[in-house]
Amino acid sequence: MRLPDTARAAYAEAGLVFALTVGTSLGSSFWFGAAEREAAAFTNAHLISVVVSEVVFVALLVPWLRRCGWSPSEVAGAPEPLDVLRGAGLWLLTMICLAATWAIFYVLQPDAAQALSLERPFTGAPASPAISVVTSVVNPVFEEFLWLGYGVTRLEPRLGIRRAALLSVGLRLLVHVYQGPWAVLSILPLAVVFTWYYGRTRRLWPVIVAHVLFDAFGLAQRLATR
Repeated sequence: MRLPDTARAAYAEAGLVFALTVGTSLGSSFWFGAAEREAAAFTNAHLISVVVSEVVFVALLVPWLRRCGWSPSEVAGAPEPLDVLRGAGLWLLTMICLAATWAIFYVLQPDAAQALSLERPFTGAPASPAISVVTSVVNPVFEEFLWLGYGVTRLEPRLGIRRAALLSVGLRLLVHVYQGPWAVLSILPLAVVFTWYYGRTRRLWPVIVAHVLFDAFGLAQRLATR
């Protein structure tokens, strides 16, 4: 990939990308209120708005980033059949880390953990199966190209892999803050495992497969318990 000529240009480019994507999410939470967004989360209307906004972001950003030297195919690599198995294994590792995170939190903060486990924050009607399937594919592709395919690869030459990875994890957590502390505790192990895997292998498709499984099972569970 052709990188921005100067550090200032690289930071300006990344700032614009994340201001548009992360800033829109945070601005929406502020405008509508965290409680209202929390109650409406994972309904048909919410998931459709997520998919539409991500498609719009892609249409706006990808052509410009291509002209700036960033290539989606270069950061992701060619998909392989084994990526499905790799992704399933990565999903399993993520679920193990998620369970371990909650176990540690329960040991350290038993009262808070019990209170969080009793919360039922999402009161809106669950999304339909068709909308859930579409979202479970579109959202993982968009997010992993944003947080890893762009965030890590574009900032690594200027910040180093550790700082770029930490920034990627931090921004991923930031856009889920409106869902409450239990959501942040759930997203943290996912973000760490996915970023670690991509940093070591530079293969994005297994991460996308794992994210698809994570979202699909979560939405299916919500649909089944409505």
